[in-house]
Amino acid sequence: MTAHYQTCRTLTLAGARAARDCASARASALSLAIAIVVVDRSGALLLAEVADGATPGSMDAALMKARGAARYRSATHLTREYLKTVPAGLAGHALSLPDLCAFQGGVPIRIGQCNNAFIFPG
Repeated sequence: MTAHYQTCRTLTLAGARAARDCASARASALSLAIAIVVVDRSGALLLAEVADGATPGSMDAALMKARGAARYRSATHLTREYLKTVPAGLAGHALSLPDLCAFQGGVPIRIGQCNNAFIFPG
């Protein structure tokens, strides 16, 4: 890394499919019909899939969670826990930030790291 730029890894479509497969297997093991969304680090959609029997709003919720986790680089349940610690008025303002999500289920994808995230080997 230099003073003017840094190199970052970007998730490929194959990586998005691997993340989807992992999430799908976990949901199947729990007998859940869910929507799975994988986005890049800026929140742009890479892959989306809705299981048969998923609720009508599940795709919108999954996209919101995925973007929140990617853009703020934190699992969405941690956002929820943090918002519990601040005054209600401030929490309301925070939730008006673009793509901030406090619903459980959004998880950032990290490469070679472990921090409440789906992990790919480095």
